[in-house]
Amino acid sequence: MDGVGGITGQARTAWYAHILARKAYSHGWAVLIYDWRGHGKTAELSPVPSSDGWREGEDQLQMAAQLVAMGCPDSVALAGLSLGGQLTLGGLKAAVEQNSSLVRCGAVLCPNLESNRSLDYLLSTPVGRGIEQTLAKQLREEALKRLERFPDAVKPSAVAQVSSIRTFDQYMVIDYYGFPSVAEYYQKTSGLYLLDAIALPYLVVYAADDPLFDPDLVQELQQRTSCNPYANLILTPQGGHVSHISKPTAEEDEFWGLNRLLEFCENQLDCQTW
Repeated sequence: MDGVGGITGQARTAWYAHILARKAYSHGWAVLIYDWRGHGKTAELSPVPSSDGWREGEDQLQMAAQLVAMGCPDSVALAGLSLGGQLTLGGLKAAVEQNSSLVRCGAVLCPNLESNRSLDYLLSTPVGRGIEQTLAKQLREEALKRLERFPDAVKPSAVAQVSSIRTFDQYMVIDYYGFPSVAEYYQKTSGLYLLDAIALPYLVVYAADDPLFDPDLVQELQQRTSCNPYANLILTPQGGHVSHISKPTAEEDEFWGLNRLLEFCENQLDCQTW
Protein backbone atom coordinates (compact mmCIF):
# COMPACT_ATOMS: atom_id res chain seq x y z
CA MET A 1 0.00 0.00 0.00
CA ASP A 2 1.57 3.23 -1.18
CA GLY A 3 0.72 6.72 0.07
CA VAL A 4 1.46 9.20 -2.68
CA GLY A 5 4.06 11.69 -1.52
CA GLY A 6 4.57 15.36 -2.21
CA ILE A 7 2.99 18.34 -0.49
CA THR A 8 0.48 18.65 -3.34
CA GLY A 9 0.94 15.22 -4.94
CA GLN A 10 -1.90 13.03 -6.16
CA ALA A 11 -2.19 9.40 -7.14
CA ARG A 12 -3.13 10.03 -10.76
CA THR A 13 0.15 11.77 -11.65
CA ALA A 14 2.61 10.25 -9.16
CA TRP A 15 4.70 8.41 -11.75
CA TYR A 16 7.44 7.29 -9.33
CA ALA A 17 4.88 5.70 -7.02
CA HIS A 18 3.31 4.03 -10.03
CA ILE A 19 6.66 2.47 -10.94
CA LEU A 20 6.90 0.99 -7.45
CA ALA A 21 3.29 -0.20 -7.69
CA ARG A 22 3.89 -1.89 -11.05
CA LYS A 23 7.00 -3.59 -9.70
CA ALA A 24 5.08 -4.89 -6.68
CA TYR A 25 2.17 -6.05 -8.85
CA SER A 26 4.53 -7.91 -11.17
CA HIS A 27 5.88 -9.73 -8.09
CA GLY A 28 2.40 -10.94 -7.19
CA TRP A 29 1.36 -8.23 -4.72
CA ALA A 30 -2.09 -6.69 -4.53
CA VAL A 31 -1.41 -2.93 -4.61
CA LEU A 32 -3.27 0.17 -3.49
CA ILE A 33 -2.15 3.71 -4.32
CA TYR A 34 -4.28 6.24 -2.49
CA ASP A 35 -4.79 9.99 -2.27
CA TRP A 36 -4.27 11.02 1.34
CA ARG A 37 -6.32 13.60 3.18
CA GLY A 38 -6.63 16.90 1.33
CA HIS A 39 -5.11 15.55 -1.89
CA GLY A 40 -6.34 14.45 -5.30
CA LYS A 41 -9.69 12.68 -5.38
CA THR A 42 -9.93 12.70 -1.59
CA ALA A 43 -9.80 16.51 -1.60
CA GLU A 44 -12.79 16.55 -3.95
CA LEU A 45 -14.85 14.48 -1.51
CA SER A 46 -14.04 16.06 1.85
CA PRO A 47 -12.77 19.38 3.27
CA VAL A 48 -10.78 17.56 5.97
CA PRO A 49 -7.16 18.77 5.73
CA SER A 50 -4.06 16.61 5.64
CA SER A 51 -2.28 15.94 8.92
CA ASP A 52 1.14 14.83 7.60
CA GLY A 53 0.66 11.28 8.88
CA TRP A 54 -0.74 12.03 12.33
CA ARG A 55 -4.28 10.94 11.44
CA GLU A 56 -3.46 9.29 8.12
CA GLY A 57 -1.87 6.43 10.08
CA GLU A 58 -5.32 5.35 11.24
CA ASP A 59 -6.61 5.86 7.69
CA GLN A 60 -4.06 3.34 6.45
CA LEU A 61 -5.25 0.74 8.94
CA GLN A 62 -8.82 1.23 7.75
CA MET A 63 -7.76 0.83 4.12
CA ALA A 64 -5.76 -2.29 4.97
CA ALA A 65 -8.84 -3.84 6.58
CA GLN A 66 -10.96 -2.95 3.55
CA LEU A 67 -8.43 -4.51 1.17
CA VAL A 68 -8.43 -7.77 3.11
CA ALA A 69 -12.24 -7.75 3.24
CA MET A 70 -12.20 -7.45 -0.57
CA GLY A 71 -10.13 -10.64 -0.81
CA CYS A 72 -6.57 -9.30 -0.88
CA PRO A 73 -3.88 -11.12 1.16
CA ASP A 74 -3.90 -10.41 4.88
CA SER A 75 -0.19 -9.52 5.08
CA VAL A 76 0.12 -5.78 4.42
CA ALA A 77 3.28 -3.75 3.84
CA LEU A 78 3.26 0.05 3.85
CA ALA A 79 5.54 2.03 1.55
CA GLY A 80 6.02 5.70 0.82
CA LEU A 81 8.29 8.25 -0.81
CA SER A 82 9.22 11.67 0.60
CA LEU A 83 6.17 13.04 2.43
CA GLY A 84 4.52 9.72 1.65
CA GLY A 85 7.32 8.17 3.67
CA GLN A 86 6.30 10.35 6.59
CA LEU A 87 2.75 9.01 6.22
CA THR A 88 4.10 5.46 6.17
CA LEU A 89 5.92 5.99 9.47
CA GLY A 90 2.64 7.29 10.88
CA GLY A 91 0.92 4.15 9.61
CA LEU A 92 3.47 1.91 11.29
CA LYS A 93 3.03 3.84 14.54
CA ALA A 94 -0.73 3.39 14.37
CA ALA A 95 -0.33 -0.31 13.60
CA VAL A 96 1.81 -0.78 16.72
CA GLU A 97 -0.50 1.26 18.95
CA GLN A 98 -3.62 -0.57 17.75
CA ASN A 99 -1.91 -3.97 17.66
CA SER A 100 -2.85 -4.46 14.02
CA SER A 101 -2.69 -8.04 12.81
CA LEU A 102 -2.55 -6.93 9.15
CA VAL A 103 0.35 -4.48 8.84
CA ARG A 104 3.56 -6.51 9.01
CA CYS A 105 6.30 -4.11 7.83
CA GLY A 106 7.07 -0.87 6.02
CA ALA A 107 9.66 0.77 3.79
CA VAL A 108 10.31 4.42 2.98
CA LEU A 109 12.50 6.32 0.52
CA CYS A 110 13.80 9.77 1.50
CA PRO A 111 11.06 10.42 4.09
CA ASN A 112 10.45 13.86 5.52
CA LEU A 113 11.66 13.42 9.09
CA GLU A 114 11.55 16.77 10.88
CA SER A 115 9.45 19.58 9.43
CA ASN A 116 10.53 22.46 11.70
CA ARG A 117 14.23 22.00 11.08
CA SER A 118 14.02 21.07 7.41
CA LEU A 119 11.78 23.99 6.53
CA ASP A 120 14.20 26.36 8.29
CA TYR A 121 17.02 24.79 6.29
CA LEU A 122 15.09 25.08 3.02
CA LEU A 123 14.54 28.79 3.63
CA SER A 124 18.23 29.39 4.36
CA THR A 125 19.33 29.22 0.71
CA PRO A 126 18.16 31.04 -2.46
CA VAL A 127 17.41 27.76 -4.22
CA GLY A 128 15.51 26.48 -1.20
CA ARG A 129 13.46 29.67 -0.96
CA GLY A 130 12.56 29.28 -4.63
CA ILE A 131 11.39 25.71 -4.02
CA GLU A 132 9.39 26.82 -1.00
CA GLN A 133 7.65 29.57 -2.94
CA THR A 134 6.76 27.17 -5.75
CA LEU A 135 5.21 24.79 -3.22
CA ALA A 136 3.46 27.69 -1.47
CA LYS A 137 1.86 28.72 -4.77
CA GLN A 138 0.58 25.20 -5.27
CA LEU A 139 -0.78 25.13 -1.71
CA ARG A 140 -2.59 28.42 -2.24
CA GLU A 141 -4.20 26.95 -5.37
CA GLU A 142 -5.30 23.93 -3.33
CA ALA A 143 -6.70 26.23 -0.64
CA LEU A 144 -8.74 28.08 -3.28
CA LYS A 145 -10.07 24.78 -4.61
CA ARG A 146 -11.11 23.76 -1.10
CA LEU A 147 -12.95 27.06 -0.67
CA GLU A 148 -14.76 26.57 -3.99
CA ARG A 149 -15.74 22.99 -3.17
CA PHE A 150 -16.68 23.49 0.48
CA PRO A 151 -17.54 27.17 1.06
CA ASP A 152 -19.19 26.40 4.39
CA ALA A 153 -16.07 24.69 5.75
CA VAL A 154 -13.38 27.17 4.69
CA LYS A 155 -13.06 30.85 5.56
CA PRO A 156 -12.12 33.14 2.64
CA SER A 157 -9.99 35.16 5.07
CA ALA A 158 -7.95 32.02 5.83
CA VAL A 159 -7.24 31.33 2.17
CA ALA A 160 -6.13 34.96 1.69
CA GLN A 161 -3.46 34.47 4.37
CA VAL A 162 -1.72 31.57 2.58
CA SER A 163 1.64 32.81 1.29
CA SER A 164 4.02 30.05 2.46
CA ILE A 165 4.08 26.44 3.60
CA ARG A 166 3.86 27.50 7.23
CA THR A 167 0.96 29.90 6.68
CA PHE A 168 -0.96 27.19 4.81
CA ASP A 169 -0.64 24.91 7.82
CA GLN A 170 -1.40 27.81 10.16
CA TYR A 171 -4.64 28.89 8.48
CA MET A 172 -5.81 25.72 6.73
CA VAL A 173 -4.74 22.85 9.00
CA ILE A 174 -3.91 23.34 12.67
CA ASP A 175 -7.24 24.80 13.83
CA TYR A 176 -9.06 21.73 12.53
CA TYR A 177 -6.81 19.42 14.55
CA GLY A 178 -6.59 21.64 17.62
CA PHE A 179 -2.91 22.57 17.62
CA PRO A 180 -1.97 25.91 19.21
CA SER A 181 0.92 26.55 16.80
CA VAL A 182 2.47 25.32 13.58
CA ALA A 183 5.70 24.49 15.44
CA GLU A 184 3.84 22.13 17.79
CA TYR A 185 1.98 20.59 14.86
CA TYR A 186 5.27 19.90 13.06
CA GLN A 187 6.79 18.47 16.24
CA LYS A 188 3.85 16.10 16.66
CA THR A 189 3.82 14.92 13.05
CA SER A 190 7.56 14.57 12.39
CA GLY A 191 8.59 10.99 11.73
CA LEU A 192 12.06 11.38 13.25
CA TYR A 193 10.68 10.91 16.75
CA LEU A 194 9.02 7.63 15.82
CA LEU A 195 12.11 5.85 14.51
CA ASP A 196 13.33 4.44 17.82
CA ALA A 197 9.84 3.40 18.96
CA ILE A 198 8.23 1.60 15.99
CA ALA A 199 8.06 -2.07 16.92
CA LEU A 200 7.53 -3.42 13.40
CA PRO A 201 10.23 -4.17 10.83
CA TYR A 202 10.89 -1.16 8.63
CA LEU A 203 13.48 0.15 6.21
CA VAL A 204 14.62 3.73 5.59
CA VAL A 205 16.56 4.49 2.42
CA TYR A 206 18.06 7.96 2.77
CA ALA A 207 20.70 10.11 1.06
CA ALA A 208 23.12 12.17 3.11
CA ASP A 209 23.09 14.83 0.37
CA ASP A 210 19.29 15.23 0.22
CA PRO A 211 18.92 18.92 -0.72
CA LEU A 212 15.49 19.40 0.86
CA PHE A 213 16.25 18.33 4.41
CA ASP A 214 18.51 19.62 7.18
CA PRO A 215 21.80 17.68 6.83
CA ASP A 216 22.13 17.58 10.63
CA LEU A 217 19.25 15.09 10.64
CA VAL A 218 21.51 12.38 9.23
CA GLN A 219 23.34 11.79 12.51
CA GLU A 220 20.13 11.64 14.52
CA LEU A 221 18.61 9.31 11.91
CA GLN A 222 21.54 6.96 12.44
CA GLN A 223 21.30 7.17 16.22
CA ARG A 224 17.57 6.54 16.44
CA THR A 225 17.56 3.61 14.03
CA SER A 226 20.66 2.00 15.55
CA CYS A 227 18.96 1.58 18.94
CA ASN A 228 15.82 -0.03 17.51
CA PRO A 229 16.13 -3.73 16.57
CA TYR A 230 13.19 -3.37 14.18
CA ALA A 231 14.83 -0.56 12.21
CA ASN A 232 16.90 -0.98 9.06
CA LEU A 233 18.75 1.93 7.47
CA ILE A 234 20.43 2.23 4.09
CA LEU A 235 22.24 5.57 4.16
CA THR A 236 23.99 6.54 0.95
CA PRO A 237 26.44 9.45 0.58
CA GLN A 238 24.68 10.52 -2.61
CA GLY A 239 21.22 10.10 -4.01
CA GLY A 240 19.49 13.46 -3.74
CA HIS A 241 15.78 13.55 -2.99
CA VAL A 242 13.63 10.54 -4.00
CA SER A 243 16.14 9.51 -6.59
CA HIS A 244 18.61 6.71 -5.87
CA ILE A 245 18.72 5.88 -9.55
CA SER A 246 21.75 3.98 -10.86
CA LYS A 247 22.93 2.53 -14.12
CA PRO A 248 21.00 -0.63 -14.97
CA THR A 249 22.87 -3.91 -14.71
CA ALA A 250 22.21 -7.46 -15.74
CA GLU A 251 20.70 -8.05 -12.29
CA GLU A 252 18.38 -5.04 -11.94
CA ASP A 253 17.07 -1.92 -13.62
CA GLU A 254 17.97 1.68 -12.78
CA PHE A 255 15.46 2.10 -9.94
CA TRP A 256 17.86 1.04 -7.20
CA GLY A 257 16.03 2.71 -4.33
CA LEU A 258 12.59 1.37 -5.25
CA ASN A 259 14.07 -2.10 -5.65
CA ARG A 260 15.42 -1.97 -2.10
CA LEU A 261 11.97 -1.10 -0.73
CA LEU A 262 10.30 -4.00 -2.51
CA GLU A 263 13.13 -6.39 -1.69
CA PHE A 264 12.92 -5.56 2.01
CA CYS A 265 9.15 -6.01 2.22
CA GLU A 266 9.28 -9.31 0.35
CA ASN A 267 12.08 -10.61 2.58
CA GLN A 268 10.18 -9.63 5.70
CA LEU A 269 6.99 -11.39 4.70
CA ASP A 270 8.88 -14.46 3.50
CA CYS A 271 10.72 -14.89 6.81
CA GLN A 272 7.74 -14.25 9.09
CA THR A 273 5.64 -17.12 10.34
CA TRP A 274 2.23 -16.45 11.73
